Amino acid sequence: MLKRHSVYIFAFLLLSPLSITLLEVSGKPVDIASSDLISVLIPFSLIYVGLRNKLTLLLPVFLIIFYLSLAMIHSILEDGQLSNVISSLRFSKQFLLIAAGGAFFVIYKQNKSNVFVRTFCVISVVILFSDIVWGAFPRGCGYEGRWGGCFLGLDVYGFPNSSASYLTIGFLVILFLHSIKLVSIKVTIFTFVIIVILSLLSLSRTSWITLFFGGIGFLFFLRNPFLIFAYLSLLFITVGLIFFNMDVIINTAIFEGVVNKVAYYSSGNEITSGRTHIWLDTLVLWSDQPLFGYGFDYFSKYVVGFDTPHQQYLELLFKSGFFGTVIYLLLCCYTVFLLSDFLKYKAYFNEGSILLRLLAIVAFPIALNGLFQPILSYSTVANIVMFTLGYLLEFNKVKFSEG
Repeated sequence: MLKRHSVYIFAFLLLSPLSITLLEVSGKPVDIASSDLISVLIPFSLIYVGLRNKLTLLLPVFLIIFYLSLAMIHSILEDGQLSNVISSLRFSKQFLLIAAGGAFFVIYKQNKSNVFVRTFCVISVVILFSDIVWGAFPRGCGYEGRWGGCFLGLDVYGFPNSSASYLTIGFLVILFLHSIKLVSIKVTIFTFVIIVILSLLSLSRTSWITLFFGGIGFLFFLRNPFLIFAYLSLLFITVGLIFFNMDVIINTAIFEGVVNKVAYYSSGNEITSGRTHIWLDTLVLWSDQPLFGYGFDYFSKYVVGFDTPHQQYLELLFKSGFFGTVIYLLLCCYTVFLLSDFLKYKAYFNEGSILLRLLAIVAFPIALNGLFQPILSYSTVANIVMFTLGYLLEFNKVKFSEG
């Protein structure tokens, strides 16, 4: 009984976008996300059970040493500053979740994905409920009245764009699982309604793009004419409700910023809000130190007024250079391939079909999202990816040992 309930506790810690700030270094907060707490599984597993796959422990050790070394070398060259070492530790703590994911598999074995689906649905409902109760309708309780920004009155982790994208990605995972018949249509539609409301009212254009392309990827694999009609009808009803209530929406206070931005762009101003200039500045900086980057030094030190390049790939290149970026992205790609291999034992689909669906519905939209914000630098998303990798490494070890 205790084991059955504790799995939901760990699922909640992993999936909830919550954090606490421990301290500030050079004006930058050092946060601990709720999912970081899952690392407590590591010593428990080592003492009482033991991990079967040596890679589950050796890989995070190597990655932490590698990225921390980049920061320490740069720190020495910069007269011993500590800020970039702290920044590297903040980035590298996600790799502990590889060992934690392996420990979770060893302790709980092959729990159904429904545990995580249910937990995510509950978290989404609570966030929506929080906006209704703690917000000033039609404004939510997040930053600047955006929706999806608080959890029972507590601020969610990160800027609203990041949390909105995370919730959208979570729904795309459910959509993918539905496409391989591991999640029911009722749960999928229920989650879709919640996430559409939160995404729309979060005013995060990146989450809108992510949701749109994930939905297109899902529709591409539908073969049942009735389902195609049903999902397209749901899409057109949503668009129709927005279109026919456009005057009301435009005059609603929460959309004032969006209306002003549309007017700003339509008058001939640059549509990326100046981000192309930041990206060019980042490329120029990276070209000076292309192999190992700037050792996790703060971006604002080189580009005044900005804490980040507002782009996942450029942020990795700036912080860790070509080698650090390639290693990290290969790790993410490896996780995708391991996941498709794992799911062929859960769903009645061949591995090739599962991989294509996973790429189209989840991986490609996330990669596209990374063009506009550093979504994998958002600890909640990064921790889930690394946790999944560790879980799958242990699963693979068991699979091969059992023939």
